[in-house]
Amino acid sequence: MDNRNPRAADSNQGAKELPFLIINKAAQVLQPGQRVVIMRGVYRARVAVDGKFMSAFVRAQKPRSS
Repeated sequence: MDNRNPRAADSNQGAKELPFLIINKAAQVLQPGQRVVIMRGVYRARVAVDGKFMSAFVRAQKPRSS
């Protein structure tokens, strides 16, 4: 997911080069055991999980080095 990438679209397959645009799309296609990498940015969404909606606010930042 990368809402700063000009090529991001929910019609993409969610690859790094062609990421999803919104969190809800990733939530719809994920299978158990899979994960989503969220690139830097601020994401506000209403996410449907198992037919139930929940609000989400994500601020993704560059990971701190340890």
